[in-house]
Amino acid sequence: MLKNKVMFFNAQEVVETKIGYKIYRFDRETLSHINSNENGSGNWIGRYSCGTEIRFYSDSNIVTVTLLPEISDGNLCVYLGNYFVGRYELKAGEYKTLFLKRPEMFDNINADFFDGNTFDNHVWRLCPHNCLITLCDIDNTTGVIRPPKKSEMPSKTMLAYGSSITHGSGALSNPYCYIENVGRLLGLNILNKGMGGSCFCEKEVVDMLLKNDFDYAYLECGVNMYMRVEPEEFRKRFTYLVAEISKKTVPVFITTAYRFSTYYFNDENKLNRINEYNQIIREVFDKYKKDNWKLLDGMKILNDTTYLTVDGIHPSTEGHFQMAYNIVREIKDIINK
Repeated sequence: MLKNKVMFFNAQEVVETKIGYKIYRFDRETLSHINSNENGSGNWIGRYSCGTEIRFYSDSNIVTVTLLPEISDGNLCVYLGNYFVGRYELKAGEYKTLFLKRPEMFDNINADFFDGNTFDNHVWRLCPHNCLITLCDIDNTTGVIRPPKKSEMPSKTMLAYGSSITHGSGALSNPYCYIENVGRLLGLNILNKGMGGSCFCEKEVVDMLLKNDFDYAYLECGVNMYMRVEPEEFRKRFTYLVAEISKKTVPVFITTAYRFSTYYFNDENKLNRINEYNQIIREVFDKYKKDNWKLLDGMKILNDTTYLTVDGIHPSTEGHFQMAYNIVREIKDIINK
């Protein structure tokens, strides 16, 4: 059975259909509780496969994979172990078959070439962006196809919840977003639960997040809510999120709002509101903090406006890289303990 050949990493729900397996990053039951009047796009954003990975181990020289993207056009980045293979454009409603060939070099080069790798070099990783994906077929010429073993992947996992910035907006593809690069630099799996325009800290979403197994948590909340939800309602929701995650006894990293255009307009109402939200974040952090928690200053994480896109909100691909390096400097001592 196709489903038994692969690992659907970071998929909260996988649904069997007549043509294959549809990969949802958030489960549909959770999404059904999102208030569409308050958070109009969340129900759809959570369905996207963006942030998931189709992972499988193969010792075959050639593997073919057939996918069907839906909802919108997107792209797919493919890796073999830690190594980039290619980026493929996807057209909504059109089947896409990939012919994935193992490089001969991998079987002839000295083993120390792979020193420090966090993935086995037989593990294929398919990373979709900006669409809902159905996995239709995987075939190989010889050998085995199976889900990767724990020993063939990073041993630790970070949960990340936040806005479109965490989700990956502004980056050319999801693997280039800041939180995925934090994972790459620190050797972690990333459960990217960013919600573009839709990070509203709903109780049902928080409860869903906590069903996952993770060793660290990274929270970037507030920017989607600050002009749509009253501060005390934000405090209530954010407190529930932080209080529930505190029960996990894992290191938690929380950031205030990243640098974006609101800080530079002469709009006192917006500036006062985002500053009030940031203060709530600090107060909730102080209430629940532990020795292995850390509060990050979002203005220092993205410290140069030239790393934003022209919308003044989302980091460019280069901005995502800068953010990743700055975050790693802030949290690596806790991660490496």
